[in-house]
Amino acid sequence: MFTDDIDQIELLLAHAIPEGIANTIIPAVIIILMFIINWRLGLLALVPLVIGLFAMGMMMKSGMEKILVISDGRIIESGDHAQLMEQNGMYAHMVGLQAKGA
Repeated sequence: MFTDDIDQIELLLAHAIPEGIANTIIPAVIIILMFIINWRLGLLALVPLVIGLFAMGMMMKSGMEKILVISDGRIIESGDHAQLMEQNGMYAHMVGLQAKGA
């Protein structure tokens, strides 16, 4: 029992934290060095980051347009909020319960 906890703590302290720090600091240092060597090279190195953040935001936004209501592993209702409220089905019932604080 205690050995499992110790193994998990060892994994966190010996591997996860140092790897997380290395994965964030090393790219930042490389980009800073690129700015020192040539500012245009540094700006060019930031382009994939900006494009990636923009693409991620667009993917997250597009995924929010449709709501699926799943019951027993099957989709029973789908649509946006207004459409599902008009159907007065399970989604409308759950929204009503949430509004009441139940």
